[in-house]
Amino acid sequence: VEVNSHLFELQGRQVSLSIARDITERKQMEDAIRASEQRLHAIIDGSAIPLFVISQNHEVIYWNRSLSRYTGIAEADMRGTKETWKAFYAMPRPVIADLLIDNNLVALDEWYQGKCTESKHTPGAFEITEFFPTIGKNGTWLHCTAIVIRDERGDVIGALETLEDVTEQRKAEEELTGSETYLKTIFNSVQTALVIIEPDTHRIFDLNPAAERLIGAGRGELIGKPCQQGFCPVKEGRCPVTDLNLRFENTEQILITVSGTKVPVTKTIVPVTITGKHYLLENILDITDRKRAEDAMQKAYFELEQKVQERTSELSRLTGNLRSEIVERNRVMEALRISEEKYRSLVEQTNDLIFHIDTDGLITYISPNIQSILGFRDTEVIKKSPTLFMTEASRPAFARLHEHNISQQTAVSGIELSFVDAGGQVHIFEINGTPHIDASGIFIGFSGIARDITYKKALQDEISASLKEKEILLKEIHHRVKNNMQVISSLLSLQAKMVRDEKSRDAIKESQNRVMSIALVHEKLYKSKSLAEIDYSEYIRKVAQNLLDSYNVQADKVELTVEADEIVLPISKAIPVSLIVNELLSNSLKYAFPDDRKGTVGIIFKKEGDRHLLTVWDNGVGLPAGFAWDKTETLGLQLVTSLVGQLAGTIEFAGDNGCEFRIAFSVDTGTGEEHG
Repeated sequence: VEVNSHLFELQGRQVSLSIARDITERKQMEDAIRASEQRLHAIIDGSAIPLFVISQNHEVIYWNRSLSRYTGIAEADMRGTKETWKAFYAMPRPVIADLLIDNNLVALDEWYQGKCTESKHTPGAFEITEFFPTIGKNGTWLHCTAIVIRDERGDVIGALETLEDVTEQRKAEEELTGSETYLKTIFNSVQTALVIIEPDTHRIFDLNPAAERLIGAGRGELIGKPCQQGFCPVKEGRCPVTDLNLRFENTEQILITVSGTKVPVTKTIVPVTITGKHYLLENILDITDRKRAEDAMQKAYFELEQKVQERTSELSRLTGNLRSEIVERNRVMEALRISEEKYRSLVEQTNDLIFHIDTDGLITYISPNIQSILGFRDTEVIKKSPTLFMTEASRPAFARLHEHNISQQTAVSGIELSFVDAGGQVHIFEINGTPHIDASGIFIGFSGIARDITYKKALQDEISASLKEKEILLKEIHHRVKNNMQVISSLLSLQAKMVRDEKSRDAIKESQNRVMSIALVHEKLYKSKSLAEIDYSEYIRKVAQNLLDSYNVQADKVELTVEADEIVLPISKAIPVSLIVNELLSNSLKYAFPDDRKGTVGIIFKKEGDRHLLTVWDNGVGLPAGFAWDKTETLGLQLVTSLVGQLAGTIEFAGDNGCEFRIAFSVDTGTGEEHG
């Protein structure tokens, strides 16, 4: 219960009035709300989908584990901040969720160049698919969806944004585009009329030029029209395929052209799937000439029958039997002709070579299009070994392949062999094949398809050359950055000589040392094999020696020791670590050994598991008692603190018998840090 007491005076006496209220239900509601919030946090944090939630003030409320693993930024580093941009962009800027909270759709268009659109599936949500070069090894395509969160009154209290990696989908779409272009070329080149119909609406989805010529109208007049209005005489609701479930395989039909002409055709209709949607593909062949010939034949038969009927009944009976035999024979011959034409057309019109090789390794069949591909007639290669037409380098590979086929009798794929055409040009083919077993189960050879991939291989070589050119260009950039840094250092040195104030001169020298530490990083980068990381053990000795020279430290006064494992760091880690070493080592050289005191300064850089440990120490006079290094106002230590934070690392300090700073951090190779 909740008790409220009030004192008041009644008839000259002090009286207390207490009111007790049952708050069990309220407490239960509060407990339920807390439990609900805990469940909500567990659901968000346990979700496999990377997501974050920000408040109305743009501060991060939730940053789930999936997003932390994906971006390499822990929830503790983001919660309560307004810096969601750090996970995606190099410079501060609003993300979609920030702009939706402010209901600033104009800025949304400006920041995302009109590419961020309202979701078709979730009202009020906005989404965009964008490339983020800093995420992943080669950059990542992300599909981002954001929506505002409202309370029961409809007021905006925050926003939710989810991420989906669609890099593989984008690659698949690019490959699909190339495949579609290839198939579209074949579709438009086939001389048989092809029409694609949407089965639900009976509308024409696509057709090839041969179909346009047959129907007598262009694509613009036919696409989108119901097929009943285009060329099919069947009434609505009576479609023989979708309504009556009839099969069409070389079935004779009447096609009505735009001009109203009725054209006899044969149709073969098969279901196909395009981008996940079902369609009907109609293969239409004009048989006008054939029908005329059949009509003439039928007329001749009729006239013959009349003449025969004028003779004896016996001759009539024999003629009837003969006619039946002829009709049956013609039907069989016509079926054989159509079947032969269909398969011959398939083999001859494909851009690939179809072959069969017997157990002796001799070609027993090759598709006739070998003449258009390699310049040889099929009769020139039959009963010959394929090695006669190969390059010298491919012959051993074919011998191993044939031996494998004979012994294993299993399918092979992706085998690359080089052939020389009639003009002396080399073609690279990709071989895919299966064993050929006859009706009695005996292995009689190998059948397969050879695809000319010469252009594809040339394109791969061109891409490799392009990548090499970009690598050289990147090295030149690092080289020029190093040179520019050295110019800046020289300018600072000249400026220092013109400054009389000692403190100002020291400040300029410190800046000069910082610039040189960064310049050394870029020098190592353009000299290293990798343009994204450097061997830091060698670098750390060079930067230390540079500081000794800068402060004119005599070797007999201060001894420098360096213990460094062979550690490779990405540039995103190398520059902060270099500046940290510069500041801490400069601090030791300036203050640890006053009055010509002798001593030692040291640097230790080790790797333990996935952690990197950096220690900078000296055995000098140390720091004053009670000195709080993390609260100092000196620029150097403030810079060290900031840089350790940038590394997402930790720093410890010990002031006994000198001064020692211990810094620990990790390099996460899964977040794209190797690219800086």
